[in-house]
Amino acid sequence: ATEALVNAGTVAIAGVGTSGPIVLDCQYKLMRIGLRCQAFVDPHIELMLIAQLGPGDALIGISHSGSSREVVEALAAAREAGVTTICITGYPKSPITSVAGIRLHTSAVETKYRTEAVASRVAQLTITDALEVNVALRMKERAFDQIRKMERLMPSRKY
Repeated sequence: ATEALVNAGTVAIAGVGTSGPIVLDCQYKLMRIGLRCQAFVDPHIELMLIAQLGPGDALIGISHSGSSREVVEALAAAREAGVTTICITGYPKSPITSVAGIRLHTSAVETKYRTEAVASRVAQLTITDALEVNVALRMKERAFDQIRKMERLMPSRKY
């Protein structure tokens, strides 16, 4: 997965529902180290973006259940277009794994007393954190240069 992201022209990240905030966080992390990223949590925008992707690009689909129709269909369409497909899921035998060339699995058990996904989102964040660190290590100075550029720009956004 690290190699695919380092070599991708564009990295797209898709997810819906409780995975949506993880998608946006992943975009932030990867952009910060210099990858060209686009995240989407809207199925209509997802289709427009997929139409722009091709060989040399990568799509990360995030779905704890691995059964979110929008994310599975996005990965399937991207794979058909020659895009490198990566999934992050908690269920190894779910539909998303059949359309992802690279599969990253989480392990999280939700308590019945929580209505929101907490453990699964923490597990997804851990995977995206690990991807960010590994990509930055692989990119070496290129990632550090981008981080320094961002740090120079950020003081203008703070009091």
